[in-house]
Amino acid sequence: SCDELIGYALNVDESSDACTEMKQAELICCPDDPAVSDATNQPTKQVTTAPPVQPDDTDENFCSVCSDGLTVDEDLGIGRGTTCGSLLADALDVDESSDMCSDMKEAESICCPTSAESPCPVCSEGLTVDGSVVIRESDGTTLTCGGLVVDALNAEESSRTCSQMMSAETICCPASIENPCTICPEGLTVDEDLDVGEGTYTCGGLVADALNFE
Repeated sequence: SCDELIGYALNVDESSDACTEMKQAELICCPDDPAVSDATNQPTKQVTTAPPVQPDDTDENFCSVCSDGLTVDEDLGIGRGTTCGSLLADALDVDESSDMCSDMKEAESICCPTSAESPCPVCSEGLTVDGSVVIRESDGTTLTCGGLVVDALNAEESSRTCSQMMSAETICCPASIENPCTICPEGLTVDEDLDVGEGTYTCGGLVADALNFE
């Protein structure tokens, strides 16, 4: 500021180059015409610039796979490590008129089939186990009870697919048992993760599943 400049000048020699440079500020700090000072001391008008417009990263002609959305669980596998959810994400980078898009749309029968008129009534009373319980794993894809219930909405009750789905009710919604089988009624005396079925059964799983049998 002008006050700071004047205070600093008291410590600068009159004959020095620094003093000469400081005196150039007299036009601002002590002008002969006060109007100059008033005009100079007006606050600087701030100029607000709008941020540059970011181009839309999504091509308007992207591949419209399942344009109305998925009608199955997004984690449903369709082979080669691809799920319905990842298929839709990949389609955003593929042109609608390309052969690749045509190939992708073949998966619509799996990922967004038309809802059944008479949906398969798998676990019609609801799941009695956690939705994440695995029914089977194959080719890098996993079918869970939660996914099964969603998929069943697109399978006709009279179809073979529905019959296969219904077989999973023993896993996803087993019927309540009046006199359940009580294995180790006093509790386990070993770790619940101890394998008792060649990698397919543990002690903890065995005790839990036994409750679904007379």
